[in-house]
Amino acid sequence: MRSKICLFDDFYVAARPGTVRRFFKPQKLGEFGDGDLLQTYTSFFYDTNVGKYRLYYEVPVSEKSTEIRKLLMAEAESVEALIGGNAEKYEVEGLDPNGIHGCSVLLCSHDDRQYNYVLAGNFHANDRKTRCMFTAHSDDGIHFTDLHQIYEDYSDCYNSIYYNQYTKEYVITMRASLMDRRIFRICSNDLIHWSRPEMILHPEADGNNGVQLYAMGVSGADSMYYGLLWRFVTDMGQPDLSDMYGYMDCDLYYSYDGSHFMPTGLSPVCDRPVPPEYGCKQLWLLNTCNTPNDRTVICGGASSLMHGAEIVMKKFATTAFYDIRKDGFCALEGLGKNSTVYLKRFVCDGDELSVNANACLGSLSVALLNDKGQPYEGFSFEDCVALTHTDAVDHKITWKNASLKELIGKSVHIAIRLDGALLYTVTFDGRPCLRHPQKSTGDLMPTSPIDHTYG
Repeated sequence: MRSKICLFDDFYVAARPGTVRRFFKPQKLGEFGDGDLLQTYTSFFYDTNVGKYRLYYEVPVSEKSTEIRKLLMAEAESVEALIGGNAEKYEVEGLDPNGIHGCSVLLCSHDDRQYNYVLAGNFHANDRKTRCMFTAHSDDGIHFTDLHQIYEDYSDCYNSIYYNQYTKEYVITMRASLMDRRIFRICSNDLIHWSRPEMILHPEADGNNGVQLYAMGVSGADSMYYGLLWRFVTDMGQPDLSDMYGYMDCDLYYSYDGSHFMPTGLSPVCDRPVPPEYGCKQLWLLNTCNTPNDRTVICGGASSLMHGAEIVMKKFATTAFYDIRKDGFCALEGLGKNSTVYLKRFVCDGDELSVNANACLGSLSVALLNDKGQPYEGFSFEDCVALTHTDAVDHKITWKNASLKELIGKSVHIAIRLDGALLYTVTFDGRPCLRHPQKSTGDLMPTSPIDHTYG
């Protein structure tokens, strides 16, 4: 089992003397502009089927309503080409001609996939009683078929579909009803039969502001998941609750199991610019994408108007791109030569261990310890081939006279010495062993009958 440990909190950290935790915010790359078309909810990923980046976005069907939309797709060989206007554009076919709202598109990459692309969203008929959530699928990402109604109510926000590799289910994050400002999820293993909505996030108190949760876009990131949660702040002195006048920020959440999400400390994940730039009033980021060039790109909507405000311009929202080093939102930084991070107990499953680290002005070395805190023979800090004066997002750790294969099936504590280095993630073939060997970092179920003497 491949595990990736991010360092947003200390749950899998046993100790970290001489270190500090640092957070980093993505920087804006630019905007995708499709003429004077108002752009809203997006889906963005690198499509391995066509070898290009694909951006799905909604635009109004007519000027009469910004809520009734159609779905367009733009593709290009780079994010810079999308920003620069050098993209091929298509209208997605096979959806309801009366209009859609809140659609997301999933590129299916799991081993047991049924389709290449799956779409989830709302029919937005003029008759409110006939509005509903639906799914569809496609072989090419342009022509969608087999539309299925999956929920009888209407979720008037972004409905993010993703695949949970641990539960083997498709999941949609949504709002369970029109005015419900909480985050729910529904699940299915066949895209036809779906569970009833289950609430997963509820707004917390935030000073005197009326904080509501508007939506959350979820993206897979190797063996974990990122959630981009829209934190909507409204004026609690306004009696008309239907307008919900206010602004929107976006917080970064994460999950090790695709089901339970925790805040990272990045609130907001990106700062809103000052007026009149797009995003100055609402920044509804939706998708994270780890790119082939070792960056994490964030994509979503950026609006110059507050939610509920009178529309005074034809185009008040567009698509914005931000980026950061791959999984570079948080790191532990070593303050001296004795700075060391000790992870809790894991069971070694394979022969690879890598780090995402910046050691441009320092060095990083790894030791593998037994349950008594002593290094296994050949796996001490001195035996490690240190990462020195180098910046790498996926640096494979090796030892001079030992191979990780020698420790398969054994209990290990990973110790990382940070001599002035920044450690972002640790990725390895292994499973946690807090009480007994577990299936994954997000699941307490054992892989075998409980053996308290294991390791």
